[in-house]
Amino acid sequence: MALVRGRLITMSRGYPRRFGAYILLERLGVGGMSEVDLARRASDPEDYVRLVVLKRIKADRHDDKSFVRMFRDEARITSHLHHQNIAQLFDFGQVDDEYFLALEYIPGVDLREVQNAVIEKKKRLPIRVTLTILCHVLSALDYAHSRVDNVGKSMNIVHRDVNPRNIMLSTRGEVKLIDFGVAKAEDRLERTRTDHVKGKFAYMAPEQVDGSGIDKRADLFAIGLTLHELVVGKGPFAGLSQVQILHKLMSGRLPSLPPVSDLPNPDALALIHERALAPEKEDRYPNANAMRKDLETVAETVGGLCTALELMAFLRRLDPQIERRLQDKITTFSGKLTLPPIVHEPAPVQPLQPSDITRDAPPPMSLDSSTSGTSVRSLGIAFGGAAVAASLLGVLALLAVLVGVYVYSLPGEGTIAVDPPNTTAGSTLPVTVEPGSVDPVLVEPRADTAAPQPSETRPVPAVVGELATPEPVVPVVVVPDSVIPEPVDVPEPVEADPVVVPDPVVVPDPVVVPDPVDPEVAQPVPVVNVPEPVVPEPAAQPEAVFGIIQIASSTQNLAISIDGVDTGRVTPASMQATIGAHTVQVDGHAAQTITVREGLVTNALFR
Repeated sequence: MALVRGRLITMSRGYPRRFGAYILLERLGVGGMSEVDLARRASDPEDYVRLVVLKRIKADRHDDKSFVRMFRDEARITSHLHHQNIAQLFDFGQVDDEYFLALEYIPGVDLREVQNAVIEKKKRLPIRVTLTILCHVLSALDYAHSRVDNVGKSMNIVHRDVNPRNIMLSTRGEVKLIDFGVAKAEDRLERTRTDHVKGKFAYMAPEQVDGSGIDKRADLFAIGLTLHELVVGKGPFAGLSQVQILHKLMSGRLPSLPPVSDLPNPDALALIHERALAPEKEDRYPNANAMRKDLETVAETVGGLCTALELMAFLRRLDPQIERRLQDKITTFSGKLTLPPIVHEPAPVQPLQPSDITRDAPPPMSLDSSTSGTSVRSLGIAFGGAAVAASLLGVLALLAVLVGVYVYSLPGEGTIAVDPPNTTAGSTLPVTVEPGSVDPVLVEPRADTAAPQPSETRPVPAVVGELATPEPVVPVVVVPDSVIPEPVDVPEPVEADPVVVPDPVVVPDPVVVPDPVDPEVAQPVPVVNVPEPVVPEPAAQPEAVFGIIQIASSTQNLAISIDGVDTGRVTPASMQATIGAHTVQVDGHAAQTITVREGLVTNALFR
């Protein structure tokens, strides 16, 4: 809670908190796919705060690639729209695995809240306010419908979700269209499937329901439905189920607009309403601008459209406390905020493996058999000094047997590391590099190798190896540079022949010589006893899962058959069917293949 002007303001639980470059202040709403919060930039100084609306993908949708593409589509489409009646996009990005949109914050209420407040007062929205709001929304739609991309190509944007919840009224007298989340555009990453419907049924055009292809005139149909709701006080489908709404949409049986007593000529508005809601899109307004001009003509008969000051005064009369509440909110979230501390989880400690424990040794290096075989003949190895070996037994008991090898290197050439005795070719040896030595390089020795001059010698790394079988430690005798022994071939260790213990004498069975095999005669197949297969118990059959098929036709009372079976029903009809593909037939029309999905309504329209 926070104390503002002597009043306690309740803060949302878990807020404020950091989110990337932003501070989330309070929850504004949650949808099926996204979360919406009020936010501000974390870097805003105390005397300057700009509030934004932060829209984020819900936590359980981060891995939904389809929704991520939709979210990116919304960002790209909205970034092209810069209009006074469209909420602006300020930022788009990703924090960890969460995508977000930073959108314009509109201080005010949506049209649904305005409508509910008017109904609570048992009044209706003034006709001038209604016409002004719809004209501003049509201006925004006309801009979006005709928008072109950066190379001048039409984007063919269709909002597809025009309804009172997506129309905002600000305390500055502005009208803003928001939420292009399901908008259709030419370059969308996520294409709408033909059996998926996007939008709200109560504001859909018939072609949006049956998937026959939509364009900007679908948005004008939604404006006609919103006009009906604002004038009458409720939508034309109020109280109906989704199936009943589909019935009315597909049959074209929409209620007409009742006369508006405030208008000198109510028929003019009724004609606009009727044209916007024409079942066939070819009979509607060709674009949003044409419909807006007709509404402005009607508004002129009652004093013209409202100004921004008049809309501000209307909101104050409707809710006298709206400005005080908004000001308290801005004051609460301005200045320095106390944020919960960021807790850094310690990195999990990985247990050490034996192979991870080394004594000042770099990572192991592998030597192949070709290198070790050649290099062993290029070294001089001396053995002796049992007294020195005794002093090293304590250390070597923990690690391994140490074999020291001093390797001579020709000027300009690399050093060859070798396998110690009793190791197998290709085994991995840890390599220790002494300070001041050069890095070991695996090279083939030249056939004409000459002894280097003492002045040309340079320090080389020693090689420490692990023997296959622990043996007593042998000290290393370093041969001076002036004495270079001839390469000595180290003989391979000779293994003693194992003692063979003879098995007990077994008298063999008499040898049976088979008859010659005639390739022309088929040989009998030996009989193999195969165990009887175990037949599992039949699994219990799952219960049938149903969806709904909504069937309508341009002519009613036509017989309906599904999968070749007469249903005894006539159009229009709604009936259950198991999920999967079904063939639907209506008298006088070609059959259609319909895919029914669990709990969903699938439409079959025969024209």
